[in-house]
Amino acid sequence: MVKRSLFISIMVIVSLFLLFFLGQFSTVLAQSKGEFIIYGSGEEEYVSVAVEEFTKATGIKTQYLRLSTGECFNRLRAEKDNPQASVWFMGPGDVYRVAATEGLLHPYISPSAKNIDPSLKDPDGYWTTFVLVPFGFVSNKDLLDKAGLPIPTSWYDLLDPRYKGQVVLSNPFTSGTAYTVLSSLVTLMGEDEAFDYLKKLNENILQYTQSGSAPGRMAGNGEALVGIIFISNAVEQQKQGYPLTISTPKEGVGYSQELTAIIAGAPALDDAKAFIDWILSEDGQKVMQGHFTTFIYSNPAITTDPETAYIFDNLELIDRDMVWAAEQSERLKEKFHTEIALIR
Repeated sequence: MVKRSLFISIMVIVSLFLLFFLGQFSTVLAQSKGEFIIYGSGEEEYVSVAVEEFTKATGIKTQYLRLSTGECFNRLRAEKDNPQASVWFMGPGDVYRVAATEGLLHPYISPSAKNIDPSLKDPDGYWTTFVLVPFGFVSNKDLLDKAGLPIPTSWYDLLDPRYKGQVVLSNPFTSGTAYTVLSSLVTLMGEDEAFDYLKKLNENILQYTQSGSAPGRMAGNGEALVGIIFISNAVEQQKQGYPLTISTPKEGVGYSQELTAIIAGAPALDDAKAFIDWILSEDGQKVMQGHFTTFIYSNPAITTDPETAYIFDNLELIDRDMVWAAEQSERLKEKFHTEIALIR
């Protein structure tokens, strides 16, 4: 009986080992055939289109997993000794910088990046900006008219008591959009004034959402008057039928530098380099602009699309320091949590 139990135990161990080995072998085999995995922290549609068009252009079969910026960063940390994906695509640049300092990214200077402004790429090739994405206000025009309110064109418009419980913003702890807003306000106003502003704005906040694009949908659904989101998200929501009007504050807005990078220990390094080359090239960015017209593309050969140029006519971009934003991220988010969010 003991021998039989021992035999069964050995067979179980052998079976588990074989399953693990075959799983690892099949992964390596798939990657050797040009199949590789991208972690995408942009909206699902941005990531899926990029993967689809890249495969069309190169024939390289690609899989992707859409993760929020925070989720992806934590996953890279957890998988540091056994990376499962080869590329990180989109997501705010301040997080990429932290990832690079932690050894989570692989340096690669793409020939496609040679004409990209030096401020938009890491000098050692750890990351390169794919697009700039400004944020702004999205309003439900019908509800604003009923409330007798004009379309907001200033940060201080949102402090009007008539907006009480009618403004939606995402949470900096879960949303790269919200941290972009937070760090931009600090840059624009100075830290003390920015937090004083946020405390006043908190009186009018309906909800701090987990997702960065949710405020637009809530305004479009009539749950709130105004949301603060990236303009690219707003345009996509308009296309989906949400009755939204886009405006930007005259004092200035920040933007996300949406980056792309190769993950350290990338299982499919050659394919990863091919993706970086394509997504930063003039051809690749022209293809992406054909789908998404409201990004500011990093390749200087790509000009603003005439059909959506009106959105940027009154856009005042602030000079946002991504390095500073990365260094201050944890401190500012914690300060927001204790001084703003916990007050609700």
